[in-house]
Amino acid sequence: MFKSCVVICIQNNFQVLGLRLKAKGNEKYFAENQFAGTYLKNDGPGEMLQLAMDSLNAQSCDRIILTGQIEQSGVFEIRMPKLNYDELRHAVEYELTKHIPLPSSDIVWSARVVPDENEDSEEHLNRVRVVFMLRDNWTKFISELQIRGLNIDIFVNPFMSIDPFADGENVALPMIDDEYVFLSNSDGLRKMSFAENIVQDEAQKKQILDCFVWDKQEAVEKYFICMLVARYVISGEYDKYEKKLVLKLPQSLIPQRNKVLKWLTVISGIAALLCVDMLLYQAREKVYCVYSEQKNAINLVETQIENLQKQNAVSKKNEKLYKKINGSVPANLNPLRVMAFLAQKLPKFIWIRSYNMTSDKIHLSLTSSKDPGNLMSKLRNGKLYNIENIRKSRRHDGTYYLYLMLASPDTGDR
Repeated sequence: MFKSCVVICIQNNFQVLGLRLKAKGNEKYFAENQFAGTYLKNDGPGEMLQLAMDSLNAQSCDRIILTGQIEQSGVFEIRMPKLNYDELRHAVEYELTKHIPLPSSDIVWSARVVPDENEDSEEHLNRVRVVFMLRDNWTKFISELQIRGLNIDIFVNPFMSIDPFADGENVALPMIDDEYVFLSNSDGLRKMSFAENIVQDEAQKKQILDCFVWDKQEAVEKYFICMLVARYVISGEYDKYEKKLVLKLPQSLIPQRNKVLKWLTVISGIAALLCVDMLLYQAREKVYCVYSEQKNAINLVETQIENLQKQNAVSKKNEKLYKKINGSVPANLNPLRVMAFLAQKLPKFIWIRSYNMTSDKIHLSLTSSKDPGNLMSKLRNGKLYNIENIRKSRRHDGTYYLYLMLASPDTGDR
């Protein structure tokens, strides 16, 4: 937000007028500096604009506004549907060909959406004001500003800044165009019309200039255009409506305010973000380490619990097996001695799953975690039993199922 601005106006009588306006509080502005100068038509306004900038003592904190009517310019208004700014730009370019008998490549233009009483209505069409000029004249004007090394924030055509401050009233700007008046029609659109006697309504002027503090009435008359455009920009209407559709000035004309300070701000911001990121990274790594330690401890406890459960299950099975053996009535087999012998001979990767004994047979089911190989040779014992049958099969999980049928020693191996 700018609290002061410099407004320079190029008038049609080869005069350059300028004001440096400063905020005084309560939305009032007063003229801190004034400038008036005349230039020769053949020389152009460039030198006088430079003198105005120097005389007004424009500061880097000032918003610098240039206004005036460039040669062979025009203005008209049209109704258009409510569009976003990109769509509106294309629509205006299309409408230009209907209003101007020139190729679109030969002209440049600016536009704004003028506020209406019914603008919030969904059926309401936007009121769009368009200012156009010959491209060659605009290029020549910009070149003169660049040659002089002038710095300008924005260029505003005075007819763009009339509404909403003089809404519904006919407006004449004789110091810009002394042959035409900007009429307000019954359809709500303004149009330029020839007028022999142009009279400016004093009440209308008072409404437009009510935000300025002036001691002398003649100064108001002299600097009216400067104040009209300043009011338009200061009120925010320019930034709200026209900024997105305005004819852009070259970057070389835009003041480079506090460039070093802006870069330092950017660098400081980046450094702050890097520091925050580093702190977050360190905190995240610390949390991750604690989490990993706790997870490993939990996994260790879960493994120990699982091993204990397995051991408990094996103990219960062995206990059932021993109870079954003790409760059986053997014939010629001694089951306790057979089981003791098997417990010594069986490898650690083989364990007994079930036991059943008939009058002269012992039936055993075993499980092996790997291939048991030639188990027959390991388990032969003619004194305690004879191996009558042995089978093995591999399961889908890689373990082996074993079946043994042991008979009394006097039956012999089959």
